[in-house]
Amino acid sequence: MSMQIEDPRIVEFDVQTDEMLVNMGPQHPSTHGVLRLLLRTDGEIVHECTPHIGYLHRCAEKIGENLATPQWIPYTDRMDYLAAMNMNLGFALAVEKLIGMEVNQKALHLRVFIAELGRIASHLVGMGAYGLDLGTFSPFLYAFREREVILDFFEEVCGARLTCSYLTVGGATHDLPEEIEIPDGLAALLKIDKGQRAPFFEVIETFLQWLEKRIKEEIKIEEGK
Repeated sequence: MSMQIEDPRIVEFDVQTDEMLVNMGPQHPSTHGVLRLLLRTDGEIVHECTPHIGYLHRCAEKIGENLATPQWIPYTDRMDYLAAMNMNLGFALAVEKLIGMEVNQKALHLRVFIAELGRIASHLVGMGAYGLDLGTFSPFLYAFREREVILDFFEEVCGARLTCSYLTVGGATHDLPEEIEIPDGLAALLKIDKGQRAPFFEVIETFLQWLEKRIKEEIKIEEGK
């Protein structure tokens, strides 16, 4: 038996269905921590939607009540572990503004430099993963290859690659290295021998110049030129 509705071209059939509870995304390993939607459905009709905001940052604010301000820096790494340096900076800036602290120029320049590397690394993850969503795998591999070089730089700076705890209230935990060994990944990209040492900023500049050319090449390939 059919029933006509406002649009005579559309016909709805009375089909017997059972209510179901469905978990709606996000389809991601951190589903336990980020937004989860619990849907009550009847066939294709959603009768009820209950959002759960998640507990990725479990009690972080409460924990902070029992810590000195610099001790809370490691918790900021976990706020966005793909851009931990930037999260360190955001918290440090907020504290400095609250207490009226002035940071010297060297520390300000160091922070901008490190945060920009963190921003590039985070974008590489985003664009690489977006390539997977579009059904292409190669851009994902290229993006993570280039990101690994930035993580090598972070390791030289503070000894950590993912959760750094480097930028802190008043500046940074320590100064940047004057000279480093060129990371193996970068040496392979530049086709130079491994184990060479060079001034830190020269290595960074060489990598960024290579990366800029690489991005332009990728754009040309995508455009079919």
